[in-house]
Amino acid sequence: MLSFIFLLLLVPHVWFSSTHVAVISPQDPVLPIGSSLTAACTLNPELGLHSSTLYWTLNGKRLPISSYSVVSSDTLSVTLHNLNGSQQKSGDNLVCHGADGHVLSGSCLYVGTSPEQPVNLTCWSRNAKDLSCRWSPGGRGESHIRTRYTLKYKLRWYSREKECENYNSGKQRHSCYIPRNLALFTPYEIWVEATNQLGSATSDVTTLDILDVVKNTAVASDGFTGSSVANAVSDVRVVAAIPYHGCGSKQASSERHVLNSVFIVLTTDPPSNVQVSRVGDLEDQLTVRWSSPPDLRDILFQAKYQIRYRLEDSTEWKVV
Repeated sequence: MLSFIFLLLLVPHVWFSSTHVAVISPQDPVLPIGSSLTAACTLNPELGLHSSTLYWTLNGKRLPISSYSVVSSDTLSVTLHNLNGSQQKSGDNLVCHGADGHVLSGSCLYVGTSPEQPVNLTCWSRNAKDLSCRWSPGGRGESHIRTRYTLKYKLRWYSREKECENYNSGKQRHSCYIPRNLALFTPYEIWVEATNQLGSATSDVTTLDILDVVKNTAVASDGFTGSSVANAVSDVRVVAAIPYHGCGSKQASSERHVLNSVFIVLTTDPPSNVQVSRVGDLEDQLTVRWSSPPDLRDILFQAKYQIRYRLEDSTEWKVV
């Protein structure tokens, strides 16, 4: 009974295999630039075709007959020398055609290089609660086949490594954003791994403290035109900044800057809802009100604000 069931399972498989018109081998090979390849197109014997009637194309371009070899009545091979890098990340199309041009079988050629070590890994933070990092592919920067970049990070002395998940797919595609759950006052180790079908490479490990990489510029609110409130004022801006008095006696290393009573400014979102009004009937005094950026509500450091204003037709800002 068991053997009978086994035979029933085999029959559909044989029938399915017999429907293949032709098979190319090797199928979807991955090769370094400069390699040679011999591929074979083997016909289904039941078709009654002869391999000498077939021809090959690569990316739609017919390959010369001089590169063919009739291996048998049902097998035609083609040999390619000194292969260039794939023209597209999805691979080059090597196709076996019948005499009438019909596609009998196809294979994707992935020709490229293993990735080189990623370089120029740079990270920065906003509000000391997130982290953005970018890097550059090493060497020529073009591997010709799909290469996956993974940003990894971990606390220096403990915890498991984690992977950044929010990668940028636009112009800044070699970048990633860690939005939350970062620790302060303890160093992180951060690195990038590049992997493709021909190999892998890892960047140098960067060691940093989140507070060491906060952006050193403050952010201003949108300008408020106040000519309708006081003729002497044309523009008022409110600048938010968070001062951090760096911890003294930090250990110096070649990878980090020493912080000793350093004033660091954390970048934040700009103050919002800026309102300017006249003080009573006085024409030379104004009241300025604004709302704190939402990201500052749970920050560890107290924000400081600057009011910048200028006279009408003046390019010089005054700061309060």
